[in-house]
Amino acid sequence: MPQEPKKPKSGEQTDPNKRGMSSIEAVISHWMKKNRVRRYVDRNAVFSRWKEVVGAEFADSTRPVALRSGELVVEVDSAPLLNELSTYYREEILESLRQDEDFSEIQSIRFRAGSSPEPRSS
Repeated sequence: MPQEPKKPKSGEQTDPNKRGMSSIEAVISHWMKKNRVRRYVDRNAVFSRWKEVVGAEFADSTRPVALRSGELVVEVDSAPLLNELSTYYREEILESLRQDEDFSEIQSIRFRAGSSPEPRSS
């Protein structure tokens, strides 16, 4: 008499191409995506990698100062640059950030007038 295929136990892979149990990390990652759980964006990572994202040209005159509810707030040293960033580069910078999985939850950028940072003493 032919045997019926075993039914998978709860938590086991059902995909015939995969064998064994899923890792906890894979299960949690799948659950988070399925349930659209927002990941925490590490503000220190954004702040430390700002120069990579915007390039040296803008990094010397801008600095991220806050990250709240998916909005990144960036201070800009001069009014002309503030206008330029707000008008022409907002979406480009936002797309650059979103390309990095760590920053994909940043929904918007707000540029505001700020003052030049204090010179750092060594």
